[in-house]
Amino acid sequence: MDFASFLAALAGAILFGVAAYTLSTPMRKLAILVWARWAVTTLAAIAGAITALAAFDQFGGRMLQVVEVEDSITAKMEELPFVQRVFRDFPEKKDEIRARAAEAFREGGQSALDATLEESWGELGFFARVHYLPRARDEDLLRFVASLTRLLRALGKSDPQLCYRWMTPSAGGPIVTTDELADVVGRAPVLAYEEDAARLIEQAHTDIPAYDPERSQAIVASVGQDIVAKEGVEGVAILSGTVAVKSDDQARLACRTAAELYERLTQFGPQSSAAALRHVLKGEEPPLRQRAE
Repeated sequence: MDFASFLAALAGAILFGVAAYTLSTPMRKLAILVWARWAVTTLAAIAGAITALAAFDQFGGRMLQVVEVEDSITAKMEELPFVQRVFRDFPEKKDEIRARAAEAFREGGQSALDATLEESWGELGFFARVHYLPRARDEDLLRFVASLTRLLRALGKSDPQLCYRWMTPSAGGPIVTTDELADVVGRAPVLAYEEDAARLIEQAHTDIPAYDPERSQAIVASVGQDIVAKEGVEGVAILSGTVAVKSDDQARLACRTAAELYERLTQFGPQSSAAALRHVLKGEEPPLRQRAE
């Protein structure tokens, strides 16, 4: 059932029921979009470094050997710790990306290689988000959410449209780079966010830690009730994609609501807060080729 039909079906029901739904659905969608954005903006920086893989030998006009290209690509990708963790846990994903990149290079040269790698970064980051966030250590998950909340609040105040485009890449428009974020809020909060995300993935558990789903759902519902009572339904409706952003005020509301949701979920003590975050962040794991949307 989607957001709109749920609200229609529960017309006249108590606010508690509305809040439980309006929080759970947007939170899952927002988490995917934010991590997809982080993956794109963080990993896109590698694409420039790959230019060292010149398509032709200056002297002989020969194509570089495919194996050299693959090795160079792998070396560049593995410079990032979170990529190392994904490839260590899922070596088949490394093999698939290398094969796709080599084929693209053979068929279309450097431009095709760059395009394939950029797409692969987004897919890999999306997979990493879905897989590792609910498996994160309590302290890493809470630290990451704190950095995310600070960044959302700063962006929402300074440039709400940029904030909304960054946290919802499916909203359209050009990719928001980390340099653009830093130009608005400064380098320090952006760097802290990226470092906390990388640490979270590096140190994540192999399995999702045990938690009490009923207790976690009660926390989620309570927070949702408070948010809807304070901000109204529009903020969560925007985050769920059922209401389009057409003004700075709506973009500011979306960023403020997202920050408020995350921040309030961290106020129930470390263990309970981490469990509540796991509850809304866990989901089915996507295949590598599923695109971040």
